[in-house]
Amino acid sequence: MIGRTTYLSGFKFMLVSVDEYTAKYMEDNTEVFPEASLKAIMAKITAPARAFPSLQDYVIDLLGKLDKNGDKVLNFAEFTTGLRMCDVHITDHEEQTLMRRFDLNCDGKISMEEFYNTLAEYF
Repeated sequence: MIGRTTYLSGFKFMLVSVDEYTAKYMEDNTEVFPEASLKAIMAKITAPARAFPSLQDYVIDLLGKLDKNGDKVLNFAEFTTGLRMCDVHITDHEEQTLMRRFDLNCDGKISMEEFYNTLAEYF
């Protein structure tokens, strides 16, 4: 799993990233790789939404908390740091899974549209 350390023949290794094939394999086999389960990760993110009258209200509130520089897009650091500040605790592996799903055009940023549309699928 991404972010985990393993020892092999006396050497310490940390898996920091995976290729597309491996990421897809883990996402397709969440019973073996539970941290690649987008459904479980999204449940963590959407749980606080129950206190809001609508998904739109929740997304506006959440984006306001996550988008610290106010540019209407989230970079990877804003996204993951902001989630932790909102008491949504995710692992390194879950961070990578989320970024793969939210960043639809693979530009390294999550637009408001990408953010809302992805959350709407799981709300």
